[in-house]
Amino acid sequence: KNQVTIKTAGIMESQLAEKTESLMNRYSSSFRFAFLPHYTGVSFRIQKNNAEDNLLMVKEEFFKVMQPYAYGFDDDILEGVLAYALIKKKLTIATAESCTGGLIGKRLTDVAGSSKYFLGSITAYSNNLKKDLLNVSNNTLESNGAVSEAVALEMANGIRNKTHADIGIGTTGISGPDGGSESKPLGLVYIAVVTPSKSKVKKYIFRVKRNI
Repeated sequence: KNQVTIKTAGIMESQLAEKTESLMNRYSSSFRFAFLPHYTGVSFRIQKNNAEDNLLMVKEEFFKVMQPYAYGFDDDILEGVLAYALIKKKLTIATAESCTGGLIGKRLTDVAGSSKYFLGSITAYSNNLKKDLLNVSNNTLESNGAVSEAVALEMANGIRNKTHADIGIGTTGISGPDGGSESKPLGLVYIAVVTPSKSKVKKYIFRVKRNI
């Protein structure tokens, strides 16, 4: 095998280049490197120049410095690696989706055996459904607006409580082409993840067409 591809997610090409710069310099005479950006993440290809070069050792070194963003190699997909981890740890997951319209649930269930860990999903676009099905409080919606960190968190907690899943995911955002404002631009998305031990919400602004 002459080459290997490391798969990453959640990091930009420029940041990945910074993380790997010293290793690339160290191995530049024996290996060739290429960054392959895609909307699902950046892949990093390592190609050896000589048959005797130790590709296995070098790929593990790169994989280590790319943590926590590197998740697999070659044909691995993020949802497949996640499935393996959930099954191994005997954890379940459920999603509450607004702007993503069920896409996260679909990605999770595209993997064979997903019924072992995926409990279900509620796609709640209207505020009434958010309140009735996910127990998002009216006060939170009125104070913060549907597209907010607080609502994403209450959605994730709501789906987790309704399904008794170990992990709850909540998404809310403005996909466009209408509905943006100065304070809440098009592409603004909040993603919340709630586990038995922690809660986290991240804010993103995705400047891509909505069907990508």
